[in-house]
Amino acid sequence: MAAPVLGVDVGGLKTLSKTLKAAEGNLSKNFKAAMRKVGQMVADDAKSRANWSQRIPGSIKVTVTGNGSRVAVKAGGPRAPHAPAYEGLGGKSTFRHPVFTRKVWTVEKTRPFMVPALQKNLDRAVEMVADAIDNIL
Repeated sequence: MAAPVLGVDVGGLKTLSKTLKAAEGNLSKNFKAAMRKVGQMVADDAKSRANWSQRIPGSIKVTVTGNGSRVAVKAGGPRAPHAPAYEGLGGKSTFRHPVFTRKVWTVEKTRPFMVPALQKNLDRAVEMVADAIDNIL
């Protein structure tokens, strides 16, 4: 199962991306840093929502690529392979997993942490992206 990923793709702003790439100075670095702040805001909220887990919060990472035109917040991986199941990918409200001590399967409720974090911070994230673009222009 894939790790839950929340992405904000502003790749449609190709002209801005090209302008940043060609610009002198720190415009590109500043924009990328601003986009990282947007992702980190969502990641921090997701970490606090997943504080019931010992491993999931530490697996939540922010990546920024393409001069800041793509921001991704990811959870899971080898450190927390159970993160996608708890997020409830596919709209499921429960998931099954084995209980090895009894060699049986059990059903557990999902505990979404990524989507609620994005939903709560979406308006602020859009404001931050708009501010970053305004600062460049």
